[in-house]
Amino acid sequence: MPLWFSAATATQHLPLYIMDQGLAVRYSITHAGLLAAHYATKEYPTFTLLPYNIYMNAAWFSSYEMYKIVRARARPGVYNSNWQGYGVKELSIAPFKWKNIKQPIFIVPVGLSLIGAISKINSSEQSIFKNGKAFIDGEEWSVDRAVPLMLGINALQYIGTAIGEEALYRGVIYEELKATYGPKKAKLYDFFLFPAMHLPIDIARELKPFDIGKQFVVRGTVTLLFDYAYDKGGLPLSVAIHTWFNFLSFTSTWMAEGGALSPGSENQNKGDAEMSKPPLMVNYTFRF
Repeated sequence: MPLWFSAATATQHLPLYIMDQGLAVRYSITHAGLLAAHYATKEYPTFTLLPYNIYMNAAWFSSYEMYKIVRARARPGVYNSNWQGYGVKELSIAPFKWKNIKQPIFIVPVGLSLIGAISKINSSEQSIFKNGKAFIDGEEWSVDRAVPLMLGINALQYIGTAIGEEALYRGVIYEELKATYGPKKAKLYDFFLFPAMHLPIDIARELKPFDIGKQFVVRGTVTLLFDYAYDKGGLPLSVAIHTWFNFLSFTSTWMAEGGALSPGSENQNKGDAEMSKPPLMVNYTFRF
């Protein structure tokens, strides 16, 4: 990402200085540290994109922090009094809490994603398990070392992504749409809004118009799932589903294609190429 984009993202938390200077200082220190880690390791995309992705999502979460402060100051009757704000710690463990995992709205879509991920790995001739080797950033690793490393990196990567995106899109934007237009219209607007925010990414990746349209519909459909999950279990449930969707998609892509290094390619981990962008690519082939 260009330096101007990093600077623009960093400004997102600056209004916090008006509301809570102590919290704003903590965000400034966090952003500076994560950016420093990114530029110190930028020769290794798999590793550098982890702090950079968390940096961006920390900026998005700062909008949610501001929203919590502003909402608490609103006059009585403006908002639903049952609304609850959440912190990073609670949202970080949400994908692993039984309270969220046992929900049918979690089990069905995530279960189908798991089936698709296994199918993708088993059907690929470039699978790390078939070839017995794995490539990360163009370097060959043994499978027994690469798998736990990538599992750990992707877990951190997509927990951070889910927290940042869900806090901003569900916790702020969708919540405000509900307060203004009601739940039904809010979902309709969100169906178009969330995918629209991803359009510049697909255009930059030079996808064909048909593929851009397909991804738009897929993201819109998944957005509705996140909205319903948010209505049922708040941010913890929508964060849990979002985390597992992204984790299964990108980890299975690496496992399916990371066992061979394509000619002219320095990084076989295609999932990592998208990690610094708001990722929601549900793209499985099911074979039964």
